[in-house]
Parts: sequence; C-alpha cells; structure tokens
Amino acid sequence: MVGSTLVGCSSPTGVPESTSGTPVPAATPLGEWTPHHRLPIPTMDEEQAKQIYLDDLPSMAEFDRVTDPPEVEFVRWTSRTDLGPTMEACLREQGFESAGSGSTLDFPGDLPASQYDAQNRAMYICHAKYPLHPSAYGIWSGDERMGLLYDYLVEWYVPCVAQLGITVSEPPTKESWLASVNSGAGGEWYPPNEAGDLYGSTYEKTVRLARTCPKEPPVSLWGEEG
Repeated sequence: MVGSTLVGCSSPTGVPESTSGTPVPAATPLGEWTPHHRLPIPTMDEEQAKQIYLDDLPSMAEFDRVTDPPEVEFVRWTSRTDLGPTMEACLREQGFESAGSGSTLDFPGDLPASQYDAQNRAMYICHAKYPLHPSAYGIWSGDERMGLLYDYLVEWYVPCVAQLGITVSEPPTKESWLASVNSGAGGEWYPPNEAGDLYGSTYEKTVRLARTCPKEPPVSLWGEEG
C-alpha cells in the first residue's frame, strides 16, 4: 500500500540526536520541491469533524490492535504537516522511540515481542489525543492527487535518498503506477519502503532518513487545510 499515515520537502527540521546523545549529521538538504499544480484540501466544520473522530475511535483501536481501549482525552487536531512529529513526541513520553516526519512515523530497530501490546496501547493513546483532522483523510486518493505524489517521489524523494547513498529501483511510468495503485493489489513501486530496507534500521539512520527525505510533500506546498 502506498504511503503511511499513521506522517517537503524542505531542509530537515534539525539535526537528530542518537540514543547516546551524539548528533547525527544529515545530508545536505535539497531545495524545496515545487508541485506542478496545487490541490485544495476540503474544509469541514468543527462539529462534523468531532463526530467523525468519535465514530472512528473503535476503528482506531482496531487499527492499533487494542482490544480494551482506555478513555483518552482529546488534546488537539493534527495535520499531515505535524502528525508524525507529534506522535513521536507523545510516544517518547510513554517510553517508545520513533521517527516522525510530516504524517508518517517510522520505528527503528526491533521491538521485543514482550512490548508489542504496550506499544500498541501507546499508539492508540497518542492517536486519540492527537488525531489527524478528518479533512485530511482523503488527501492521497484519486488520480490527480496520487499523480502529485508520484511526481514528488520521482522528482524529489529519489534524488534526496541518493544523497544518502541509497539507490532505489527505477520508477514505472506514471500511467502504469496509477493503474497499479488503483488496482488495490498492493506491491506498487514505493521508494520509501526500499530506502528504509536498504539504509538500515538503527535509530540514528531511521531518524536521519525520515527527517532528511520526508515520504510526502508538505501540505503547505500544494494546498490549504481546512
């Protein structure tokens, strides 16, 4: 499946620190990616958004594999610009390391099986505290929007990871890629997955990759969030 939500390409938000406290240098950032056209994000009033959020809580618990979800107090909405970093900070408070960028979240290293349930519960708590605003749910859907994501991956993401010494597979044509995405079969070309596998899964490398080369273009470059 393309993308990850729980996530432009501008310079990294800062130099990440390793678990030992030693700064990890990032690659020289590329300039901002310029989309070929801009796409608006639908607006939604607060009452409608809150009702969708409440209706979605059971699905959220199922997604996070939590069978007995606790009551969680809503804190604030997040967007596709800050969902990942917000989740990263929230999970860190609960003892779990991750690397958030845009609306994506990556988990470095291997988590002991004994901590799976605790991490899933922490994920649910953070998702419920800082949910993605419902107006952003369908951003990556439809040929026009997915075509924009394809352009970003080919024009910006692939050259960005190349700076880190990562060579991903050649992209298919946009037409064949969209056809693959629309088929729902999975397995379509998605270089962030390849990059993660090729670069390694240490905490330092996961953070460097996520912050130097975000998986999605920032919403601020191509639309307005409602």
